[in-house]
Amino acid sequence: MDAATQATDAESMLQHWTAAQAGFHRLTVRLAEEVTRRTGLPSSSVQVLLLLLHSPPWHSEPMTLLARHLEFSTAGITKVTDRLTAAGLIERSPCQTDRRVVRATLTPAGLEAAQQAADILAEALRRDVIGKIGPEDFARLTALAAAVDPNR
Repeated sequence: MDAATQATDAESMLQHWTAAQAGFHRLTVRLAEEVTRRTGLPSSSVQVLLLLLHSPPWHSEPMTLLARHLEFSTAGITKVTDRLTAAGLIERSPCQTDRRVVRATLTPAGLEAAQQAADILAEALRRDVIGKIGPEDFARLTALAAAVDPNR
């Protein structure tokens, strides 16, 4: 392959990547804004609630895992969970098997708020993503995104 072809291929690849990245960013922002608008909760709080909602069996996770999964700093996760605790949506408690570990757990009100946010997000995904690309392409898109996720 000559240099001109390589440059064209690299240029095309970067254009595709830039378009995909920008599109995902705009979509993510729009979905987050809708959930925030309809729940009255900041996006960072919604992220924590949704992660806990999908943490069976007790809707509970160690704070360090929350921070790592959501890519929040220690100070950032503390600030978000302080707000959620004050709002009565989560409780923080020491782990029963390792007292050095603090767990965040959804309260009944938090479970309700998390389920509301999940329902709003699912509705928006059906409308704005699946409605445009179909369920098969949505499944393929999520599988491809998972395949290139450096944290998996």
